[in-house]
Amino acid sequence: MTLKFMDEQQPANFNNIRQLRLKLTTILSSAHLPDDAQQNFTLAFSEIATNVVKYSSPPAKSIQVVFFQDSNRWVLQVFDDGGPFNDFANKLKTSQQSLNSEELHEGGVGLGIVSSRFPSFQYTAAPDEQSLNCFEITKPYSPINKPSVAIIDDDATTLAILKHYLKDNYQVSVYQNPSKAVTDITRHPVSIVISDMEMPGLNGLEVRQRFAANQSTSHMPFIFLTGHAETEFSASHAGIDDFLIKPTKQEKLIAAIERSLSRSKHIKATLGDKLDHDVTNTLRIQVPPKLGQFELALKMEAATAGGGDFIYKSADQHTIILGDVMGHGEQAKFFAHAFAGFFHGLFHACTQHYSDPGEILTALSKAAESNDVMQATIVTCLALRVIDEKTLLIASAAHPAPLFISGGHIEEIECSGPLPGLMPEVTYHTTRVVFHPGQQLVLYTDGLFESAKTPKGRKQLEGKVRETLLANCTKPVAQAIDNVYQAFQAQATKPLPDDTSILMIGLA
Repeated sequence: MTLKFMDEQQPANFNNIRQLRLKLTTILSSAHLPDDAQQNFTLAFSEIATNVVKYSSPPAKSIQVVFFQDSNRWVLQVFDDGGPFNDFANKLKTSQQSLNSEELHEGGVGLGIVSSRFPSFQYTAAPDEQSLNCFEITKPYSPINKPSVAIIDDDATTLAILKHYLKDNYQVSVYQNPSKAVTDITRHPVSIVISDMEMPGLNGLEVRQRFAANQSTSHMPFIFLTGHAETEFSASHAGIDDFLIKPTKQEKLIAAIERSLSRSKHIKATLGDKLDHDVTNTLRIQVPPKLGQFELALKMEAATAGGGDFIYKSADQHTIILGDVMGHGEQAKFFAHAFAGFFHGLFHACTQHYSDPGEILTALSKAAESNDVMQATIVTCLALRVIDEKTLLIASAAHPAPLFISGGHIEEIECSGPLPGLMPEVTYHTTRVVFHPGQQLVLYTDGLFESAKTPKGRKQLEGKVRETLLANCTKPVAQAIDNVYQAFQAQATKPLPDDTSILMIGLA
């Protein structure tokens, strides 16, 4: 059985790519894919579609996006009617490694990262003008959106009964051998463990102690089962979450699981919020209100879970870098903060040797090629430098295009380059922006226009923000940014799904 979620065709241009990406993002979320899978599919589409529009020769006239689920996989297909990427197709057939180690010609820029995240990545070049080129990426399907429960008991009948109780609401794995359970669960932690107390080999207390000694499983919720109520006292000192007497009823078992999962989630969220407050405030650098003849104003708000916006300024304060560590969810939040601190160190080293924004990002990308930390995530950033009383220099590494407001109009400044570390020997180009009185520049992260649940909501959000930017273009940026942010908060989803940052610049 095939379940199709999306099949849409649009003229091939950058504006339509953005709209298709927003729609795909909504569909991926509604299909309950894991956060990392949603992020990888979105990144893959962005890279593929951008290559089609920028490098097809002859140019593509249309682009079609298909996303569906069959019996055992998720599939994303991107069709286009432009000239085929024959060089890329040959490299893909020959060696996946060559996509990561060589700069691709005839298009293919950035497609290596898609191949690295989707080993089954395929590209079919159109054999004639009547046919379409097709990019296809797949991910094996499994119902991993349900909490995973591991049950450990030496009695096969008990295991069968408990599995039957839980199979409709949870992913259930069962173990008669407690040693094997410890080995498997340590390698692949689960949402919660239910274990018998009295078993040959390892008893329940010893199983819990093994998990407690391992960093990846030490905070995993744990429920004990026993046939003897008097064992509850010894179990209470083992750091367990609940205790059930055999035989237990289905509703009582499910209630205990949900209670333990809820408690665990609350503890993680509390710790995450504290870390978010403490670390975000440490990493969040305040930009100076004035640089020469320029006025600056900054607004940053962290999402409840996930996101990783950060800002850096050089020692002379004339270089500012706005960045976004991609990802959502609690794990992404922790990693984003750790990575942002690491990123600050890299930027400090780069700005010690370079002042041109393009050179800074080029040096950063070169460092990222051989750095395991940077290869493990996705980062976009934009570098800006004030060079005189009316002129700024800008360079971008896959970051949203800055908005330039002038004469009652908003235009996007084209200054985009690839993700840092994406391809070897990349050179980022610097764009010069010359200001006149009454003009403003807006740098932002993608949360500004994407913090709504539906495509319609995001369109309304972007429209309201742009409308407010135009209405405040003659006001001092400190006043303008307050009005813009109020308009954003009135339209955005609450709690925010992603960090949101806005930096506004104008002449004093």
